[in-house]
Amino acid sequence: MGEPSISFEETGATINDPAAEMAEPSELKMQEAYQRYDSERDRRLRPDGFTQYVDFVDEPAADLRPAEKIVTNDNLNQQKDFRVLIVGAGFGGLLFAVRLLQTGFCQPDEILLVDKTGGFGGTWWWNKYPGLTCDVESYICMPLLEETNYTPSHKYVSGIELKEHAERIANQWNLKKRAFFGTEVDKMDWNNEDAQWRVHITKNNNLPTILKSDIVIMANGLLDFPKIPKAEWP
Repeated sequence: MGEPSISFEETGATINDPAAEMAEPSELKMQEAYQRYDSERDRRLRPDGFTQYVDFVDEPAADLRPAEKIVTNDNLNQQKDFRVLIVGAGFGGLLFAVRLLQTGFCQPDEILLVDKTGGFGGTWWWNKYPGLTCDVESYICMPLLEETNYTPSHKYVSGIELKEHAERIANQWNLKKRAFFGTEVDKMDWNNEDAQWRVHITKNNNLPTILKSDIVIMANGLLDFPKIPKAEWP
């Protein structure tokens, strides 16, 4: 014999109405939420804004130019037309390049990475202070670990190891000689006739150059300039 059926009415149980749970919050609750967020934001904002930091642009003691000698492939110097130009040679730019190669969208000699640093790594190239580590677990922070068959040495690896991993990626996918370092992008113009971008760059020799590319990918990141609070001495 089967179990006797019992209705919800008999047990007094209730079923939550999904529509009621997903109902729009009231206007009053929304205003309270906005006020709470505004209050937290105001606590973190300072009236002096960016002037609270040391101005490295006008600081003669601070030279943010790449210290390493920049070596560029001579053949690459002669090439002016590319399928894909990637601004940024950190993990973001490298990932774009690798995925394009893996899908067969283009070949290594059709890619150019441009970065104002002196090598691969992005923020991990710029930052070299003692004790520097990633603040996210290595297995999340470091891309392409399976493809490079690399195991991080620690849960939170050092900045040196992160920079070395960027170089490892560049070596494995033949991108080592596909980058202009010590180079800044000044502006980009779209040419309708050729259906290409005109990318105006200034290389480390201070000579302006115009490159052409079918596609431009922005992977320049946000962590390339130091923000050091001004010290107030007694």
